[in-house]
Amino acid sequence: MHAVLKSFEYWIQGGWLLLPLALVCAGIWYYLLKTKFRLETLAPPSVQWEEKLHSQLAQQAAFHHIQEHLRTVSCTYSRMVEYVIEKIRLDVNVYHIFREVRQRSFAPCERDIMVLSALVTSAPLLGLLGTVLGMIDTFQAIALRSRETTELMATGISQGLITTQFGLIIAIPGIFGIIILRKKLQQLDLHLSGLQYHFVLRRRGSSQ
Repeated sequence: MHAVLKSFEYWIQGGWLLLPLALVCAGIWYYLLKTKFRLETLAPPSVQWEEKLHSQLAQQAAFHHIQEHLRTVSCTYSRMVEYVIEKIRLDVNVYHIFREVRQRSFAPCERDIMVLSALVTSAPLLGLLGTVLGMIDTFQAIALRSRETTELMATGISQGLITTQFGLIIAIPGIFGIIILRKKLQQLDLHLSGLQYHFVLRRRGSSQ
């Protein structure tokens, strides 16, 4: 209970800017977890499953055999491959199909990462704003030259440092999160590129 009271007092010392900082923190973690979950659903269910799929495509297996393999799991990736197969049966260009698949699959993730980047950038800026406001209060206290000057100066400096501290603490996990999410996005693009390569070879082999 004592720790909770101390934490609340510490929060109060930070001033009103800690409220928007708390909202930014909530937004950062929301978009981090949301994008992470979305990217995980877009990934192949397992390495062995993906290798078997690539093997079937390389061996020019019939589409219905490939679809039987796809239906052994229920995930976004398998449904995406089924969509590609259905489009190829309609004689749609493979490159056009994969451009559409990338747009539909990656665009929401890229948009969320962009919002996440904006939130991460705003956190230290809000902290810096708190520092500026705290310094303003400090200089105003000095100008007063009253008995409360020391107390007002301490309050202003404390407010400035606390908001800066919170801004940095909030931003740091977001920075590392963005790096991890972008890496996952690149890995997914590599998975799609490998899949596209096999379908292109299959189309060329069938046209000869």
